[in-house]
Amino acid sequence: MSNIKYQYLVEGETEKHLINELKKEGGMILPGTVNHYNVVEQRLTNARIANIANNTVVILVFDTDKKKTDILRENISKLKRSRNVKEVWCVMQVENLEGELIRSTDVKRIKDLIGCRSDSDFKRDFIKEKRLMVKLKEHKFSIDKMWVTKPSQEYAEYQNAGEKIKL
Repeated sequence: MSNIKYQYLVEGETEKHLINELKKEGGMILPGTVNHYNVVEQRLTNARIANIANNTVVILVFDTDKKKTDILRENISKLKRSRNVKEVWCVMQVENLEGELIRSTDVKRIKDLIGCRSDSDFKRDFIKEKRLMVKLKEHKFSIDKMWVTKPSQEYAEYQNAGEKIKL
């Protein structure tokens, strides 16, 4: 029997950077490949699904600020029908990554997490941040507070699997 593999499909480059840091530098979440793909807004292609390795748990990391879930529902259904996909886990960010980071640290404004000039500079600066784990630790980051908030009504049918990816 082959080992279980994990593949993260994350909404944006900021999520990709965070997930990579949490799994490599922090050792806080399950290891696996990380790909930028917005499953709430983009339909998964058959080619992308065919490239998923056998016995893979696909972890979808996405914001819940968009109130339309039809494409997400289609993508989950398509993944579950794939013979290579063992399970599909949804890791929901309520409402978005910035909200999750504020809840999981001691900062009141997201710009304070990495010392940005403004909140609008956050994503750009976050992606470039080379010492992300140091910055998170400086602000009392707690993985236990990430991905635990109950999402809005539109996402109520999905279980937030944030706890499943934590080590």
